[in-house]
Amino acid sequence: MTTNNAHKKAARQHQAETGKPYSQALRDVDTADRRPNLVAHLGLDDDGAAVTLDLAEPSRGGSGPHCFITGRTGSGKSVLVERIARSLVEDQRTAPEVFVHSRLAKGRLPSTVTVLDPTTMLEDLVRLTDDRARENGAGNPAVVLIDDCDGWLTQPRMVRFVSSGGTLRSLVKEGRSLGIHLVLTMQHELVAAALGAAGSAAADNISTGIRLKSPSFSDLRMGEGLLQRSDGVDVHRCRVSDQDVRFRFEPV
Repeated sequence: MTTNNAHKKAARQHQAETGKPYSQALRDVDTADRRPNLVAHLGLDDDGAAVTLDLAEPSRGGSGPHCFITGRTGSGKSVLVERIARSLVEDQRTAPEVFVHSRLAKGRLPSTVTVLDPTTMLEDLVRLTDDRARENGAGNPAVVLIDDCDGWLTQPRMVRFVSSGGTLRSLVKEGRSLGIHLVLTMQHELVAAALGAAGSAAADNISTGIRLKSPSFSDLRMGEGLLQRSDGVDVHRCRVSDQDVRFRFEPV
């Protein structure tokens, strides 16, 4: 396949994934080498090789646009969120915009990471979504990491956020076209159940998961994770696959 045809094929795939017009999808693919880096270092596998999370679209070689992380209390979800955030902004020349909601984040992350205030996070995310919609997804990609997502969503003020037409569903469903990538951590192993009205959108649009120690993944030790991608595997089912990548991570 010639380079030109390969570009066109990638653009068609990107168009199908994002819903963007073909001309814009082609421009996105043509400038892919200049777009911000969406690869985060997670840890090392059993052979000592680096294990990474790539939130880019499959047309760009990634497994995005979103990712979930599940695990019981103390399994390392917040630590992994911090590691991902730091890794994404390590090189400021290629860093996306990174937003983090985490109980551990304040004062621990680089100044280039925006730490979301729990009291205004809903409004901040609505504003981010509206801004990206006006830009038609043409701005700098944004990565939003929400720690303890299922716990946060149970708060009464989140009803509008998680409703059938709410912001969370829009972010999950339309994030790929808006240039917004989500990383959501939760204790609940079943992501669709944890996200309420946004659950069906999650099943259709989140194809990468990281499993930490929990009842269905009890053989994992603390500080270990299992990276699951939907390469012929349903990552939303709580099952181990021979395609999973086991890795070790430590506090940064």
